[in-house]
Amino acid sequence: MKFTRSLLFSTLLLLTSCNLMSDTFDCSEVVCAGGLLFSIELVNNQGANLISNGTYPFEDIKITKNDTIVELFKLSSYESINFLIEAKSGESVFNIILNAAEIDTLAVTLSQTTINSECCGPYFRMNSAKYNGVQQQIFENEYSFEKITVVKP
Repeated sequence: MKFTRSLLFSTLLLLTSCNLMSDTFDCSEVVCAGGLLFSIELVNNQGANLISNGTYPFEDIKITKNDTIVELFKLSSYESINFLIEAKSGESVFNIILNAAEIDTLAVTLSQTTINSECCGPYFRMNSAKYNGVQQQIFENEYSFEKITVVKP
């Protein structure tokens, strides 16, 4: 599991540095991530993080798509739910299983975009993210992943 995270982080580093590479760099040697890295932060009305405060223990959270478990990964802390969204145009729907009694829904829409780089293409951008049917504002987290912050009552 630790190796998978290291490989994913290394891949992310290579992805973000592709535009900085010279024309002599051989992009065929770059291992590219097969999707869009995404984070969900869960907070209460006062802004307290519901994962780090133990309301939703990270170990209990699961994500599924079409009844298939999606792998989650930890970054610097257990403050957000981090995973990879398959790179394909259109809508993808995920079940966010917070505990046995609480299952939320995330629907994201991606579209292919053009970036002037020979490395790691094609590229996709996130057009929208709805959490439990509510449109969310999309931000970048400190690792340049797409991120939403969901206020749970």
